[in-house]
Amino acid sequence: MADSVPAARHLPELAKAIVIGDAGVGKSALIDALLGRPFNATQRPTITFNHDQMPVDERGVLALWDTAGQERFHSLLPIFFRGTHVCVLVYAQSVQPSFEGICERWKKTVLTHADDSVVFVVVGTRADEPCAVLPAEGRRLASDLGAGVHHYEVSGKTGDGVAELRAHLCDLARAFAARRARALAEARAADAAYNAEFQVRADSVEDRAGDRAGDRAGNRAGDRARCKC
Repeated sequence: MADSVPAARHLPELAKAIVIGDAGVGKSALIDALLGRPFNATQRPTITFNHDQMPVDERGVLALWDTAGQERFHSLLPIFFRGTHVCVLVYAQSVQPSFEGICERWKKTVLTHADDSVVFVVVGTRADEPCAVLPAEGRRLASDLGAGVHHYEVSGKTGDGVAELRAHLCDLARAFAARRARALAEARAADAAYNAEFQVRADSVEDRAGDRAGDRAGNRAGDRARCKC
């Protein structure tokens, strides 16, 4: 069974992951396994979406968006891609058409609507069932999506491969959080530098204005003195 995961305890979200693939490939079972929930063999299909949070560490969680795989909900996907950092493409390694769906439909949808900075993860579920999609095919798909894209085969039923996938997702969430923190620190530093430069210029203008006022006062005093003579 999947190992347990500590409660999120209302921690901030470090990053957002969207989980997509054909209906019935086990996306919800995968998320349950990532969260340490027991396997539910009678789980109903997701309608539109479900939102969960996977604890990463004491600093925050990874938001997990489980999307519906049915064709009639595809028009909603662009909405869920907004602000997404990680896209998990899921197929059932025991069902060849689900892999073809990733290659022929879902990959195109992702590349059309996802931000260029999105990181992909390819997951073959139902690793406890007879194999219809070779691991090499999954790895080739991951390679086609870009350098460094990881491929995993997992089982929501037995928990095989779940810990490795969870560790990778946590690493991605930490990386995105660190990148966001650096960007925020750089923006604050730039603002501070701008404010400091503005203050220096303002002080310089004020000093020059004071000098001009002093010169005018001195000139007027000189004029009065000459008039008395």
